[in-house]
Amino acid sequence: MPIRLLMYMVELWRDILRNSEKKEIKRKSYRLPAIVPIVLYNGTKKWTCARNFKDIINESQLFGDNILDFKYILVDINRYSKEYLYEFKNIAAAIFLLDQDINAMEFLERLKNIVINFNNLTSEEKLLLKGWIKNTTNSNEIYNMNELVDNIFNENKKEEVEIMVSNASNIFGKLKSDGIKEGKAELLITQLKRRFNGLSDYYTDKIRSLPEGVIDKIATDIFDLETVEDIKKYL
Repeated sequence: MPIRLLMYMVELWRDILRNSEKKEIKRKSYRLPAIVPIVLYNGTKKWTCARNFKDIINESQLFGDNILDFKYILVDINRYSKEYLYEFKNIAAAIFLLDQDINAMEFLERLKNIVINFNNLTSEEKLLLKGWIKNTTNSNEIYNMNELVDNIFNENKKEEVEIMVSNASNIFGKLKSDGIKEGKAELLITQLKRRFNGLSDYYTDKIRSLPEGVIDKIATDIFDLETVEDIKKYL
């Protein structure tokens, strides 16, 4: 990371020099603009990378001030509590809230609170936030995310926003539950195929249509089944 930051800063200065007048650069009073490197970190593990550039240079202590050095600012967003971030009600706090390590249901709840309570956001900031959400979130994880984002940001009534988010949460919860049930059914079918050296389409279709509780029961009793026909008592 310190090397990447150094490269970024050098490229910024190179670009500035390329686009500056030569007579301006030659003036004794000419100065490059300051660059303060900042790293925004949203990982769950503790950040252990060197913060000072000289700390990645071998025997740096031998050379004192004669070697390049800088320190970057680390913003570890998962170390901020949501209560603390809610106090600011600005676009940075909104992004931090949504970029933390949270599940889809909590994401929807926070999105609702931001739309309802962050009244200081300008139209431009709302547009930027919408774009950020669409480009960074996993749209496959939350049902119809892009359409939901457009709808709630275009809605001015608190009650309507709450209804939309509630409906989305219910749909996501059902899809997640159905996905878990489907996964259990497929795992059970695989286990039964191994136990009985195969399984007819009749049984696979029946198992896929069973309630999750019955699927769990068959999986628990699988070693008590002596023949394929013993499955019938659960169907």
